[in-house]
Amino acid sequence: KNQFRWVVLAIKKAYRSSLGQGIVSCVILANFATAIIGAQLVPDPGSHTSDVLEGFEICFTVFFAVELLINLTGSYYDRWWTDRWNMFDIFIVIVSILAVSLQDVKGISLLRMSRVFRIIKIFQSLKSLRNVINALTAAILPVGNAFGVLAVVT
Repeated sequence: KNQFRWVVLAIKKAYRSSLGQGIVSCVILANFATAIIGAQLVPDPGSHTSDVLEGFEICFTVFFAVELLINLTGSYYDRWWTDRWNMFDIFIVIVSILAVSLQDVKGISLLRMSRVFRIIKIFQSLKSLRNVINALTAAILPVGNAFGVLAVVT
């Protein structure tokens, strides 16, 4: 049991280190740049460019799935599930896996575009910006309620 705890703490320390977060941020930026390039080029299906971009998509999807598992392993399971950023990561990874595995399904391009929101994950490493994002997301429901009341009253 102590050996497992030591491994978990080592994974957590490595993942949360500046180097670990820097690597994740660089991969997120590379994924974002690749998505922008793909959207600008709009390669024909089956072309060399399309195949290269699909290869990048698969690599990024595998990287982020592994990163999610490392984050889960390095965190304590009970605390991990309460963080909204982790729920966001799960959503993005699931969407990415679906988009890569269901490429022949019509309308999947909309699902692929949602992966661009990984860039938001960089905000997680910037503590002050993370606080602003957390405050904004926490305000969505109360503001929606206020608009609902306003719509009923007027």
